[in-house]
Amino acid sequence: MKLKNFFWTSETITSFFWVIFFLILFFTEPTKANTVIFVAFFTTLFLAILGTFGLLEFRLTLKYKSSENVKNKMFTAFRHGFMVAVVLVGLLFMEGVDVLTFWDGGIFVLAILLIEGYFLSKDNNIVNNN
Repeated sequence: MKLKNFFWTSETITSFFWVIFFLILFFTEPTKANTVIFVAFFTTLFLAILGTFGLLEFRLTLKYKSSENVKNKMFTAFRHGFMVAVVLVGLLFMEGVDVLTFWDGGIFVLAILLIEGYFLSKDNNIVNNN
């Protein structure tokens, strides 16, 4: 797939998830919503944030760094988008079920950062071994 087609497809899918998220947000009443609505709310928010941050980081990486090894940069950008989406949606979910405190949120964010640290050290080992 060409890079231009990839961007167009990813932007279209991300826009679709943002539209669905805002439709759920504005046209449902939270007090009368069932479990399916809440699952759809968190899923569409997660996928919209993942796509937005992944595409944003990927575009900035291509603009300000060399364009070699595009596939690895794409994987890294969407991995970072995934981590940001997990943190934001996870904290929002924890707030929604009334279990979010400062310490719980901090530990949750720290756990996600440790997972990212694992990936960074794994990438360094792969680069150093080659």
